[in-house]
Amino acid sequence: DVIAPDPTIAATHTGNFTPGQTGATFILTVSNAGFGPTSGTVTVTDTLPNVPTTFVPTAMAGTGWSCTLATLTCTRADALASGSSYPVITLTVNVPQGIAPNVTNTATVSGGGDVNTNNNTATDATHIGAPLQITSPSNSLTVTQGSSGTVTFTVNSTPGLGTVTFACTGLPAGAACSFNPPSENQLSATVTMTLSTTVSSSAVVPLDNALPTQTPAPIYAMVFPVIGLIGLAARNQKARRKLLMLAAGAIVLLSLTSCGDHKTIIPGTPKGTFSVTVTASGAGTQATTVVNVTVQ
Repeated sequence: DVIAPDPTIAATHTGNFTPGQTGATFILTVSNAGFGPTSGTVTVTDTLPNVPTTFVPTAMAGTGWSCTLATLTCTRADALASGSSYPVITLTVNVPQGIAPNVTNTATVSGGGDVNTNNNTATDATHIGAPLQITSPSNSLTVTQGSSGTVTFTVNSTPGLGTVTFACTGLPAGAACSFNPPSENQLSATVTMTLSTTVSSSAVVPLDNALPTQTPAPIYAMVFPVIGLIGLAARNQKARRKLLMLAAGAIVLLSLTSCGDHKTIIPGTPKGTFSVTVTASGAGTQATTVVNVTVQ
């Protein structure tokens, strides 16, 4: 039927809601996308997010609409011309403290002679609180020195924020962190951090690369005093000459030996408790949480 009406609905809100907020509003708009005017009663029903502590409705009204707050429904029977919209319906709610950071409000329209039910439902993803949030059920982690452990985080972001990446700071020496996934772009996501530690070890490195505190004193600095004492004790000049030649050879040999490899100790992750800051970043916005890491 080319003149059949087609009521559709849109559900929107403005900005992010805040836990504890009063007077937050949703806007519901019914339009006619068909080629003829609506006929009969048009009914709008709102379904609040199905979460443990959902919004508390306080008012529902719109010009020309008859609304019932208890059932979150509004009706009207005047014809809506093709390509036109009814005056909007405003649903006012209070936002409880314990509501989830990301919820979805749903609105439906029916009646009016509608012959197309494929566009009768609208959803409105709604974010509560800071644009980006990262939390964990347990902000503590115990790791045995030389092993690794994991912490799971829930990340919630506002619609349109885009890709969120993760990093950690405040790690003890010899420790490293990684994230799975390394980034995400969902409104709500679960991310796991793996923290790895190391144990002390020894390694052979070129002396030139050894730490300054590990470099031995020059060989000649130790040999010269001994040469002097022996030289004074020699009875004649010929004996002293032979002694000096032997000592010079010893210095060269020992110097060449000292240019070889050097054994150094690489410290592992120290034992103790450390505050590690985990940061989520996206679109110029950051959120942080602290994990108390104990290395045993």
